[in-house]
Amino acid sequence: MFSLTLCVVLLWCCVLTTYGEDQRPLSEYIKYYETLSYSTSALSKQHDRHRRSLNPKSNPILLNFEAHGRKFKIRLRRHTSIFSDDFVAENAEFDPSKIVEGEVLGHKRSIVHGFISDGIFEGKIHAGNDEFHVEPSNKYFQGKQPFHSVIYKSEDVHYPYAHGSGCGMREQTKKWMEKVHASEIKDPRLQFHYSDNEPVFHRYRRAASQEIDSLKKSCKLFMQADHLFTENVGQGNKERALLKMTEHVQAINTIYPGIAFFGSTPDKIEFVIARMLVNDSNHENDPSNPFRQSNIGVEKLLELNSQQKRNERYCLGYIFTYRDFNDGVLGLAWVGSPEDAGGICEKERSYSDGKKILNTGVVTFINYGKAVPQRVSEITFAHEVGHNFGSPHDESGACTPGGSEGNYIMFARATEGSKPNNRKFSSCSIEKMAAVMRVKAVCKDHKCCFEKAGAAICGNAVVEKDEECDCGFKEDESCQKDKCCEGAQDTKGCKLVDGKKCSPSQGLCCNEKTCEPHPGNFSFLCQNETECRNVSYCNGVNASCPLAPAKPNLTPCMEGRKLCENGSCSASVCKAKGYLECQCSQEEKMCDLCCDISKDPTKPDCKPTSDIDGFEAMKQLPSAACDNFNGYCDVFLKCRKVDADGPLNRLRKKFLSKEAFLGYLAWIKKYWWAVVLMGVGLILLMAAFIKLCSVHTPSSNPNKKPARQLTLRRQQRLEEERNRRARQARGGPEGYPGPSYGNQPPPPYPGRDIEMRGHR
Repeated sequence: MFSLTLCVVLLWCCVLTTYGEDQRPLSEYIKYYETLSYSTSALSKQHDRHRRSLNPKSNPILLNFEAHGRKFKIRLRRHTSIFSDDFVAENAEFDPSKIVEGEVLGHKRSIVHGFISDGIFEGKIHAGNDEFHVEPSNKYFQGKQPFHSVIYKSEDVHYPYAHGSGCGMREQTKKWMEKVHASEIKDPRLQFHYSDNEPVFHRYRRAASQEIDSLKKSCKLFMQADHLFTENVGQGNKERALLKMTEHVQAINTIYPGIAFFGSTPDKIEFVIARMLVNDSNHENDPSNPFRQSNIGVEKLLELNSQQKRNERYCLGYIFTYRDFNDGVLGLAWVGSPEDAGGICEKERSYSDGKKILNTGVVTFINYGKAVPQRVSEITFAHEVGHNFGSPHDESGACTPGGSEGNYIMFARATEGSKPNNRKFSSCSIEKMAAVMRVKAVCKDHKCCFEKAGAAICGNAVVEKDEECDCGFKEDESCQKDKCCEGAQDTKGCKLVDGKKCSPSQGLCCNEKTCEPHPGNFSFLCQNETECRNVSYCNGVNASCPLAPAKPNLTPCMEGRKLCENGSCSASVCKAKGYLECQCSQEEKMCDLCCDISKDPTKPDCKPTSDIDGFEAMKQLPSAACDNFNGYCDVFLKCRKVDADGPLNRLRKKFLSKEAFLGYLAWIKKYWWAVVLMGVGLILLMAAFIKLCSVHTPSSNPNKKPARQLTLRRQQRLEEERNRRARQARGGPEGYPGPSYGNQPPPPYPGRDIEMRGHR
């Protein structure tokens, strides 16, 4: 028995060891990764030389490595524009020159951002349609490894809680926020100089008539980290906590500048960090630290952040934490409004329970007991900032397309962030945010919440204001091919070569050989036909490709599930009949495409298209919302409830998952001596068990003593005493009780035949 048990234990350990060496899964969420082991000393020397340069464009940092079947040639430089001119890092030593940005050489529209610490680059690489995350190996591996970094694609991130709560903006939270708004003690000085009797639409019109300063489009941030974030995400290092917060601001700066709030041209709204405050374990018991308690819920944490008076000086104030909030909540923020308190650019207001500044938000980096992937935390941050800008959750059919393109940033549930729409705002969100921007982004009495953005960056291959062209740096391959534009070199560059009319960096319609626009006689196709737009040809005037003409509205798209609207595949197919899209409540039809045929919002009549004349039976795409946004359609088009696993399956995943087994193996390797002691203890325990139980085991050996009964001694004595008393009551001796014959003598009796039995 013991030998069999020992063999099973040894076999299990061998299996774990083999699995750990061959597969080495990075985490429960990351399906595939590769390792990096470039020279950290060489990168550190380049970084030091670059930091000493007065001009951030000179002496760029070059980083070369191979991974995922391609060669990366990255050029980095200090990212100075991410910080404001008056930037302050409180109670921590921080070197802003560690923050870098750059591009991948050979990719025209590539972006690289992150930081360099101890000769190791950590950050994100956007190259074409691919996104890569680079992280240090010590985040996932214990002990020294032959590599210092890991790199993985965003599409290889599988987040099992992608349909969890994500944002904490639930009905209960909405009621709490409404209660806070209702308790406001009005102050006429804080009403945007509008009369309380003036209709809201008049306020919109008056605000819209004021111009938004095109130079003032930077939202200043006050970023805070509590002690839990520093200990876990920052690995106990304050500067690392500051670097990770900055990296997330860099990430949302790749999303918001591309939003066109007031037309078709992106408004290039960006975020700059003005102040940072980081707490560590020394502040855990500090009475002056409002975030010292570890058991604070998300609503209370948001309220505590809103009570910090310093937030009033900034566009937004955020706190990053590492608290596992209930129901899988990853973040919470006040929703901006054109007429009510909350969101960007808020000032201090009085409420029944004290003063607050409702320009705040909360983001946590742990969910269901696990650290969330970097990509998920970035999208969460962008989502909560979207609330501050005035966007509610996307809830209409047109703005929750799902399918292969995915849902947009403001979808109510958390997303993996791996699909194209996961990094975009829907038209519904942009419309709501634009309404807030028209009121709060304008300058009133020469006071502006938004401030002047950083100057254009010559050499980033993006043509910005005050630049005629931008092919990159002079030594780039793209600039070597572009004979029309002067590449960036020190303070020069980004100008057209004398006598040239355009550059290919300005758009597809510039002839790279003649440096003139292609002729406008429908000879040069610059945009292929899409589902909702026709082809587009160069017009012979501009270097950029003209916007392709939109196809007629209500043109079917997305395999007939959607209709074109103003050149975008965004309208529901229900609109063809004048209906609104809805979600069927019958369980077997929850993933059918349904329309409300009542045309009366008070009396909805939601039916699947299969039951409506003029429609074909259509199904939703996988990942589409269902059951009134409380679930999602799986690949089998069955509506899966959010958190449908249940507690037993959660326990199974927690203790029997691959990551758990790898954790057991790592523990065995680290505490091998404890495993040996436990093995010896197990052997001694089994020996003692056999010794104690052997005296009670019956044996056929006549030389052994009879087996003892498993009976308590006191109970045995009581049983013997009862038997003795019973014999005495029948009048027999204390030994065997003889038979009773009454008053007659014992046999034999005379005159009776006696049959003798026995041996003759």
